[in-house]
Amino acid sequence: MSLELPLLIGPRHTLGAFVLMRGETLLETIEPGMAAVFCLLSGGASISRPRAGATASLHIHAQPGQPVVLSDPGVYCIIAKQHTIGARAVRLKKG
Repeated sequence: MSLELPLLIGPRHTLGAFVLMRGETLLETIEPGMAAVFCLLSGGASISRPRAGATASLHIHAQPGQPVVLSDPGVYCIIAKQHTIGARAVRLKKG
């Protein structure tokens, strides 16, 4: 069971934390005009997104202390390779 904790919610940004046990997944949907930054505090995770109409996909190995920026629209799947704790910041669409 993944755990997401919203810490700060503003009109254009949200800041939160998440906890994933090994093998758990978290889906993040990025719409046009949005961006998300993930920074792992401990553990390890894999972030992937299929590309529409192509066989290749995006696959990122997130490491503790190295931020990952997701800005292309789509649905991203975060899979914990180990027990993982991280922070998440999202810039919402303007409007």
